[in-house]
Amino acid sequence: MRPGQILQGSLFNEPMRVETVRPAGAGTWVAGLVGTKSERFRSVTLTFEQIQSLKITSTIASYDGDGRLLRLGLQAYALGIAWKFDPYFGLSISRVDPLPHQLSAVYDYLLKLPRVRFLLADDAGAGKTIMAGLLIRELKLRGLAGLTVKPVPGVPHCFEPGRTPTALRHHEREPNWKLPQLAARYPRSSTDRETAERHNLEWVAQAEARHSELSVRRERRRRELERQQTVSLQSVERLTSVVVTPHPEREAPDVRRLRPNYETEAAAMRVAMEFERAQGRVVTDVHDKNLGYDITSLDVNSGELRLIEIKGLGAATGRILLTPNERRVAEDRRDCYLLYVVTNCDKQPQLQEPIKDPARIPWHEVIKVQHYWLEVNAMTQPMKVSEPDSSPYGDGNS
Repeated sequence: MRPGQILQGSLFNEPMRVETVRPAGAGTWVAGLVGTKSERFRSVTLTFEQIQSLKITSTIASYDGDGRLLRLGLQAYALGIAWKFDPYFGLSISRVDPLPHQLSAVYDYLLKLPRVRFLLADDAGAGKTIMAGLLIRELKLRGLAGLTVKPVPGVPHCFEPGRTPTALRHHEREPNWKLPQLAARYPRSSTDRETAERHNLEWVAQAEARHSELSVRRERRRRELERQQTVSLQSVERLTSVVVTPHPEREAPDVRRLRPNYETEAAAMRVAMEFERAQGRVVTDVHDKNLGYDITSLDVNSGELRLIEIKGLGAATGRILLTPNERRVAEDRRDCYLLYVVTNCDKQPQLQEPIKDPARIPWHEVIKVQHYWLEVNAMTQPMKVSEPDSSPYGDGNS
């Protein structure tokens, strides 16, 4: 077992994430585990036999899968949601050339109804077959239609009142409703008729609920597209032009020091986190949340919490910087705020002695003039320059 792995088995009621592991004798280990669902910490003692009975999954990606299968899966997923971006996707993959009234019937009326119950009637030769085919295809693409019943021409009593069509054979319903299209006949006994009617009602109820949900999503997406179409670049008033150039002193030592070195930072983070985990503490990486510190370190036995800011230097010596946010948090949390400095990150990283309460140290404050200002009034009268008052930006009484 290693920290970061996921344990699953009959010993636990949920998948458990390994935070700490330490030996406790011959063939036994004490593991600090956190539930992936409940986020509750527990310390358990496991034997070698118990560990063998567990399913251990590593959270580190191996990237050794078949790239062709990944590409196929992505393409299949894109086709599955293509109708959300192309309202006529079913038409674009069909070998038909419908007339305007056929498109209007399917896309402007039938698909917009909240209930999946349609009666499509028109004059002979108006293209009802094309409209029905487009409707079925669009419903299947949206996951609203799975089992399509086709009455077989020539079957006796095909349209006899009181008869209910049923499928030739029944299939178990799949979660995604992808069922084959079946021909249909009419039941001969009352038991078959009642069973068919019950299945039909269940299918209709589920299809109506699904279609109602997708209709709401479709309407919401339509409103979003309408709002996007209203955004244009017409009637734009040009106020000024701005030219962005690199910092003129970008190669100066004070400015170059502000550039982040991601390799150095990663090496420093790794060394500091390994140091904390070696003490049996639970470490959480929060450097991307802008909290004023990089990691939290918790002692599960005593409850002691450390807020640790980590600084890395590529060489053995150099300068480290604190941002205003880091300095403010260090002053507010003097009881648990620590500063870890890792040197020689380019060769052999070495963690220096941790600094507790770094706010007590007299840091050098960097103050630099960013710009100069001068008030000019040229809106309603000839331009004149006013004398600045004692306030930084004046009070408007010039």
